[in-house]
Amino acid sequence: MKWRLIGPFRGGRALAVTGVTSQPNTYYFGAVAGGIWKTTDGGVSWDPLFEKQTTSSIGSIAISNPIPT
Repeated sequence: MKWRLIGPFRGGRALAVTGVTSQPNTYYFGAVAGGIWKTTDGGVSWDPLFEKQTTSSIGSIAISNPIPT
């Protein structure tokens, strides 16, 4: 096994992590210093979704599956 970076290149810790059941490569994490990040490729790349808000920390995160019609 070889070490590799699986999150965005930034300091800090992930406080809350969740995935999307129907999309096995999609995950979100909330950072201790604030901000929510998303990956759709299993962690190879991450996109910031909520990093410019004046939030000091993300304490929890959840994904809601839509109700089928």
